[in-house]
Amino acid sequence: MNEVFLVEAKRTPFGNFGGTLKDVPAVELGGMVIQSLFNNVPVEREEIDFVIMGICLPGSGLGPGRQAVIAAGLPVYVNGLTVDRACCSAMTAVGIAFEKIRYGRADIIVAGGMENMSQTPYMIPQLRWGQRIGDFTVEDELVIRNPYLRAPMAQYAGEVALEWGVDRTEQDEWGIRSHLTWVEADAQDKFADELIKVEVKGVKGKTVTFERDEHPRP
Repeated sequence: MNEVFLVEAKRTPFGNFGGTLKDVPAVELGGMVIQSLFNNVPVEREEIDFVIMGICLPGSGLGPGRQAVIAAGLPVYVNGLTVDRACCSAMTAVGIAFEKIRYGRADIIVAGGMENMSQTPYMIPQLRWGQRIGDFTVEDELVIRNPYLRAPMAQYAGEVALEWGVDRTEQDEWGIRSHLTWVEADAQDKFADELIKVEVKGVKGKTVTFERDEHPRP
């Protein structure tokens, strides 16, 4: 079995919902990050065997992993693979990449995830064949429902936590602690090495450089 090495890791800054990145498709964000990987590692674009990208929400069209290959300017013969395993999509993509290299099925792989929740569409399942009477139901795919219980996954996760003895107070305390740790790290520029700059068209076509996470709140 082959040894596997992680040689570079990059990401865009996190944008707020409806924030600076709301008009930038997920595949373009993914393409930007993939392009940036070649700035500091001695690997040529032609050497990439696979791009494996995790994505959960709809709205990016067919084959987002393949689209990311094209958006990154990689050769057209580079394989693009899309992974949807809900919240674990990107992590699973990295796991698949590890296995491919470990067992000799590839040499160099780009793996990660991409998402733009601000571009998640609404769905009307009944619309294709029409409805003679009654209301149409517009479904918000951003709710991320459990497909069996039809409950939002955020709600379901909270209920499962309660079943395992993790009460609401403990959940909130963990969330606050995690957020404050992030705020402290952000203030100390600890994410600087992993962030890339994103050029975004702003008001009246003016280009804005987006380079810091929008999420942290004191």
